[in-house]
Amino acid sequence: MMFAVLTLVAASLFYRFHKGKPILLPRITNVDFKETWRSGQSDRHFPSGLAQAPGILWIVIAQNRLQVGPHFPFNLALVAEAFGWDHSVPGNSILDVRVVSSGTAAGAVTIRYRHLTGDEETLHLVVQDRAAFLAALAKIRSK
Repeated sequence: MMFAVLTLVAASLFYRFHKGKPILLPRITNVDFKETWRSGQSDRHFPSGLAQAPGILWIVIAQNRLQVGPHFPFNLALVAEAFGWDHSVPGNSILDVRVVSSGTAAGAVTIRYRHLTGDEETLHLVVQDRAAFLAALAKIRSK
């Protein structure tokens, strides 16, 4: 059993390295917004709509991109890939931003964006400073 777990972790590390996905929170310059240990959810595919990332995400807006990813060790064992917790979204791909106000946590924002393939995805994030997050998103969308 331990061998299977170690193999899955090693495969996950190899996959993330091969795809250029960070293992630890990357050092990003010219940051317009940054919060860590936040919650979120994606509708990327079937299992992702069922599983929320409960306070394990980092969210960064910098260099005309919204970047979201799970903190280590929550990005291991291919969990982030299964539940759609990794995102790197160019500002000009964001189609819609909505503030979620009823029945959810304060600071909830829903972002709909288009992939290079043309597919659309919705990302639901809970941030602490919603006003700063919305301002940073508006800034990268206008470029």
